[in-house]
Amino acid sequence: MFKSLATKLFPERVNRVLYKIAKNNDFLLLNNVKLDILEQKISCSHLLISDKFIYCILDRYFENQVDGAIKDKKWIVRNKDGSDKRIVNNPIMLNRYYVYNLNMYFTKGAVDEFLVIPVTVINNSTKIPECVYEDANAENEIVQIKNLKNFIMDFEQTQKVGKLNPDDLELLVEFIKTFNGGMKRR
Repeated sequence: MFKSLATKLFPERVNRVLYKIAKNNDFLLLNNVKLDILEQKISCSHLLISDKFIYCILDRYFENQVDGAIKDKKWIVRNKDGSDKRIVNNPIMLNRYYVYNLNMYFTKGAVDEFLVIPVTVINNSTKIPECVYEDANAENEIVQIKNLKNFIMDFEQTQKVGKLNPDDLELLVEFIKTFNGGMKRR
């Protein structure tokens, strides 16, 4: 019972961390975003919008060890004894798919522009193969919840990009709010 409760409460834990980031840095946080664009269904647990980037954040709680490579469509969640428990969609690949479509739409297909940044947040106790972290650093980030704030703030400070036009950003937010099916704003 504890595991199922932890699974249900994890998105709210992530939301609290993101809410503090948004509040302290004048970012906008949108939760439970579901868009239908380019004939694709896109679902983000959270969209954190700064004046430089939009972070498409998926939160995933895994009870124990997860096995799988970065390019695998499915991962295996293991029991404590190492036996197979269940098969899940690879959240990194899923988030890449969402972010690719969002970037294509928001940047009008400009390949060299990346407005939307994928972030997959996992619980601190999840054991993921080290190769996933190594591969994830280039295109996609997988972050334990304890490192989420530092990751976002470091990313904002280390990326040498200009700020987004405030009028364009406002239009983008209005678009998301208009075409969203399940969003909660904080």
